[in-house]
Amino acid sequence: MKYLLPFLLLPSLAHGQWEKPVEPVLSADYLELIRKPRAALEPVADSSMRIFRLARRGYFHSNVGSLKVRGNAVSLAPANTLNGWLTGSLNTALELRQANRGPSLQNTYAQGRALTWRGAETGEMFSFGPAMTALEFDGSIYPFDAGGKLVPAGAGNGQPAKPYDNGIFRTASYLSQSLSLNGGIRSTRQGRWAFNTKLGYSRENTFIRHNENSSRNLSASVTKTIPHFTFTGSYQYLRDELSNSNRNGFLNRAYMNALLTPASFDNSYKSGAYGNGADNPLSLLGNSGNDYRQTQRNAGLMVKYDWNDVEVIVTQAYENIAQKSGETYQPGAAFFPAGINTQRDKTDRSYYLKAEADARIPNYWDHGSMRVEGIFLFTDDRSSTGYQPQQLRYQYQRSNGHLQLRYKVSRHLQNTLLEATAGNAFYFSNTAVRPQQFAPLVNVYASFHFGGYNRYQLEVTGSMQALNSELPVDNSMAYTNLLQYSTGHFMQYFPLLETGSYDRLRAAYNRTYTGRAVFRYKYKFALSAEWFRKDVRDDAFPIYDNGRLQLQNIAGHRRQGVELQLNQYAPIQKKTLRTSNTLSFLRYRHRVTQVADGYNGTPIAGFSNVHKAVIAGETLGAIVGNRYRRDAANNVIIGADGFPLVDGTPSVIGNPLPDFVMKLSNSLFWKEFTLATDLEWKKGGQIWDGTQATLDYYGRSAESAAQRNTSGHVFKGVLENGHPNTIPVSFYDPANPLDENRWVRYGLSGVAEDYIRDAGSLRLNMVELRYSWNIGKVLRRIDLAAYATNIVLWTASEGTDPNQLLLDHTSGLDFFNLPSTRTYGINVSLQF
Repeated sequence: MKYLLPFLLLPSLAHGQWEKPVEPVLSADYLELIRKPRAALEPVADSSMRIFRLARRGYFHSNVGSLKVRGNAVSLAPANTLNGWLTGSLNTALELRQANRGPSLQNTYAQGRALTWRGAETGEMFSFGPAMTALEFDGSIYPFDAGGKLVPAGAGNGQPAKPYDNGIFRTASYLSQSLSLNGGIRSTRQGRWAFNTKLGYSRENTFIRHNENSSRNLSASVTKTIPHFTFTGSYQYLRDELSNSNRNGFLNRAYMNALLTPASFDNSYKSGAYGNGADNPLSLLGNSGNDYRQTQRNAGLMVKYDWNDVEVIVTQAYENIAQKSGETYQPGAAFFPAGINTQRDKTDRSYYLKAEADARIPNYWDHGSMRVEGIFLFTDDRSSTGYQPQQLRYQYQRSNGHLQLRYKVSRHLQNTLLEATAGNAFYFSNTAVRPQQFAPLVNVYASFHFGGYNRYQLEVTGSMQALNSELPVDNSMAYTNLLQYSTGHFMQYFPLLETGSYDRLRAAYNRTYTGRAVFRYKYKFALSAEWFRKDVRDDAFPIYDNGRLQLQNIAGHRRQGVELQLNQYAPIQKKTLRTSNTLSFLRYRHRVTQVADGYNGTPIAGFSNVHKAVIAGETLGAIVGNRYRRDAANNVIIGADGFPLVDGTPSVIGNPLPDFVMKLSNSLFWKEFTLATDLEWKKGGQIWDGTQATLDYYGRSAESAAQRNTSGHVFKGVLENGHPNTIPVSFYDPANPLDENRWVRYGLSGVAEDYIRDAGSLRLNMVELRYSWNIGKVLRRIDLAAYATNIVLWTASEGTDPNQLLLDHTSGLDFFNLPSTRTYGINVSLQF
């Protein structure tokens, strides 16, 4: 019988160490057993304790634990066993990238005006010259073309003029490699050690000539687990290097000059530019003198304590980001004949502390619980930016604290779960004045299961949350320097001015409301609907005041909308063919609800003559520019020369927000194959196409070439006396001065409302075919994927992708925005 006792206690091995009182057994055999040592017992310091050594049965015996008897109690202590593991993956990706379509250019007409060719030595910027088919080379020595100058056909050497391709794009290549290792050691008595490390490297020859990017990264973490405690230390390193940062619009400037280069001029022949106000884009890129380097380091420590109904997590992190950017235009550059340069050094340092506590409150409910939760978040951010040799230095510092206390109650009923959370947040900051300390949080949640085997499920959520926020001190506001320049002076843009201070501002007060319902059927079908609204009060925006850039609390705004989503997952053939589909619909509006006195119409991004602004009652970031003059009946007023007149007062001319966005994601699984696609339809919204306006102005657009011979056109509208317009006009009459033609008369950016385009688009974001198979115990799995992104793009109007940003920061405005790219790639992942 005594030999059976250890086997009866073997299930307790799963519980670590387990003690249970043993009822006294007063038999003679039992008393004899505990009185005299036997072969199976070993004496210890306390003569009242005896230890059984338990061994696994097999070819080799090994200890699995000790059975201890002390008085009337028996306990089982497992033996200290060690085991370790090591897994990892090796990933390699290779991609080819091509620029998506750009604006349509004309290769029909040469540099010049009034049907006369005028070469680069004249400084001519326009392409309103004679047709290329009417010209030929004269064979003379000419520094801008090996063929010589262009003369009328029959007056030269018989070699006809030819259009040159002055594009700056190429097929880009991208290579990325990474190695990830995960491992650890587990000890029965000393807890668990785990580690994770990752090394990565990437290199790209971008789709713009003479541009290369590279990146290196390293991350590592170590976790130690002992009873009730978990410690995790982490470190991350990231190094990025770019040929050009484009912070000052350098790449957009090169793209602009490439598009405006007349078809009769060859940029590749000589480093000189085609006109007085232009650069040679190939020379600009090949001898830029620019560079950009960013080094990011992050170290963190997390401690978690978990005991019974209490959990405490404390996380600390320190981050340092150093940026060094050399920004240069060489001597001889347009508008900078002596050249200009700056070395911009920016350092951001941030300390982060987050403490979370969660405790269960004892209660007498059946199937219910109550909890108290607290979150304290403290950050100290410091940012320093310097420009040399300009000797400019900007320094910012913010310490803020965020404390949130929450009470949560939940109740489980039959097939029903009810939860409610209530709390308040407190905000403190050394840069903000009078933060709102009443920032409540209310959240309710209900889940219902019904039908046989819980085949139906309904979830309903409602929440209201308030909080304070401030603009991050490490986000540069230098992009607003562009507001000092009109589109005609874009080539003079060279930002050196940062905001003066982030101090003495009111923290923006946010209130967010959401309501969401989800219906599921057998986890194969789900339909969700969400309504959301966010009200912001006292939001801050950058403005200019006496040549200085500063932040002001000027407006409140509201973002409100609805999102619907349908998910479906179902097998087509049992275990071999199945499909997963998601269809979503998003519609929202973002309106300015209030503007401080004197700030209505404040520009926030763009140019001085066409920009996005804050206007009460309008969309936040509504597009503002000039438009045609109109009478009370909204008829365009026509001048005495037969062309429409321009209203000198800027007006709202466009809304950049789409009417709605729909997305469809599909996945088809068959054996080890997966085929995935992602389709997006964005309907409506508007964008100002300043690229087209500038190309029209200089005669480089395909549209201006197609329409320049138009004559006898009568613009629809009324004359200043109110009578209908009947005056015919010619779009381009070589007998008249150039600035009287259809496009030049209105200036480089034309009449802004003429270039408001529909920003709707239909795009195939991604197609991927993946094959996965398991190999063995060492090399466990191989994943091979071939994919393509952004390969189909249809837009309501020709030109660049409406999703592209002006100088990488502003939507809704297109002024030689760089095109998006199509990507074709393969990825190989080895898991071991």
